[in-house]
Amino acid sequence: MKTKEITAAQFSAAFGTDRIVPGSFSYFFCDNGIGIIRDNHRKSIEIVTNDASVPTDISYEEELVLLSLVCGEFQEEIVIPAQDTLEDYETREKHSRRPLYAMWIGYALFVAICILVLLLVYR
Repeated sequence: MKTKEITAAQFSAAFGTDRIVPGSFSYFFCDNGIGIIRDNHRKSIEIVTNDASVPTDISYEEELVLLSLVCGEFQEEIVIPAQDTLEDYETREKHSRRPLYAMWIGYALFVAICILVLLLVYR
């Protein structure tokens, strides 16, 4: 299935003006008559057709193929290193522990200040 990007005017001519939405969207047309609206911000797609002759019930595999055609290959947001040593783990642990301790110290100071204010007010 070939997919090509088209302009909003071409998409509205093929699928109707009610399908065009303002914002950061891209429009694609497949050779089998399916139209795809890609949300560039959320990286999601909406599949549309212009008549009842084209089935819109597609499988999950076909939807993933369309998504990869339109949005590119899937990339994980968290990069897991290929080789991880104990020293790398300890460094990450140490760096993540500091903000946690700072948060707990801040929380304890806040509670102590609240108790001090209560003692001064109700004394």
